[in-house]
Amino acid sequence: MENIEEYATLKALGAPKSLVARIVLTQALLCGAVGSVLGLFTVIPVVDHAKSLIPWIYMPWWLPAVMVLPSMTMCSLASIASVRNALTVEPGRVFRA
Repeated sequence: MENIEEYATLKALGAPKSLVARIVLTQALLCGAVGSVLGLFTVIPVVDHAKSLIPWIYMPWWLPAVMVLPSMTMCSLASIASVRNALTVEPGRVFRA
């Protein structure tokens, strides 16, 4: 939670809790989407290369696309702790040195 001061600032300015929670969840989902895309671009060529070396390796064509949904679900569930921290931060924390 390196952005805890920013969330405290938002709360001090009167931002509703739903906005703060939405910001944290959006950040988690964006990171998950970028990670999924990078992972797919990495895994697919590696599996293709492994198939050329070991003929019995099989990966269905639909498996990489289907794995995006569980990874997004895990990212949103993992952000629950961050959402709780962001919602419980004191707005007065902004003014402390």
